[in-house]
This record gives sequence, C-alpha cells and structure tokens, in this order.
Amino acid sequence: MKKPITLMAGAGMAITNFRDKDQFEGDIKNTPSQFRVFAGYRLHMYVGVEAGYVNFGKTTYNGIWVGSSQPFNDEGDITASGVQISAMGFFPVARNFTLLAKAGGLAWWTTDKMTNPPSSQGFDASGISPLFGLGAELDIIEMLALRFEWEYYLEVGKKDKTGAGPIHAFSLDLILRLGNR
Repeated sequence: MKKPITLMAGAGMAITNFRDKDQFEGDIKNTPSQFRVFAGYRLHMYVGVEAGYVNFGKTTYNGIWVGSSQPFNDEGDITASGVQISAMGFFPVARNFTLLAKAGGLAWWTTDKMTNPPSSQGFDASGISPLFGLGAELDIIEMLALRFEWEYYLEVGKKDKTGAGPIHAFSLDLILRLGNR
C-alpha cells in the first residue's frame, strides 16, 4: 500500500434534507444545496481527523406550528450553519479507491425568520450535535481526489425556538492533498 498524504483541504456541495416532524405540520421546502469547506490531517493510513465549516442553506415552511399549547399558522425561513470536527476511519479497497467512516460533533447555529402577517419575528438558537458519516474517495491523481459522502446530523435547532430535527446531507467534494509523510 502507498503511504498516506498527511494534509488535505477540500470543498464541496451537498443536497440536504431537514424535517421537523414533531413541531410543524405543513409544507416544508429545502434549498437543495449546502456548501462546505474543510481541512484534515491523516495520522495513519487508516486514521485521520477533519474540521470544517458547513452552511446548510435555507428551509422554507408554510403550515401550522403545533409545538406550543396554542397551535398557530406559521410561515418563514430557517437557516443553519456550523463548525464540525470528526475522527475519520479510512479503509483502502484499491490503489485509488478508499471507503471512509466518520464520527464527530457539530457546533451549530440556526435562525428562524417568521414572515406571517401581521407580525414578523425571528428566533436564534445554537448548540452541539453529534454527526456520523460514510463515504468513498476516488483518487484522480496523487494530489487530487473526489469524495462522495453521506452525513447525518442528529439534531439541529431548538424545538422551542427554531424547530429541531435531523439533517441528512449527500455531498460531492473536491480534495487537494498537500503533503507526504
């Protein structure tokens, strides 16, 4: 097996899906894109760490908020973003193809901007949630790779402020490897 390249940086886009089934009944439309940038360090051929910034895009909603004692009509937009750090496991399958798994945490912040008349108001929330992921990397050349990845963010948002729920993200990333061991 080849020696791993220790430093890397990457960026990518993802299709995301957010649902708040417990607090809201109605129409929910997810902006289909997420942007992310990240950097990582490969400690060993099979183990690494990765940190990055993720912007989950915007979710637009229109329906009935049932998360309080008095349900009411509600419409608006929710945005979310955060900083994540993960431990990575790498499983080389072929010379240029590697499977990967990750587990870590996301420090997130969300904003809910209600736009329903007669009044508009906004709510902010922040917190920390676990994340898990599975994926595969395909080396294009030694210093450049493509990564396809699924990530699951367990609970983003606060039920009493911005709504809360899991986020699924399916991403395609371009990775630049920066140094050899």
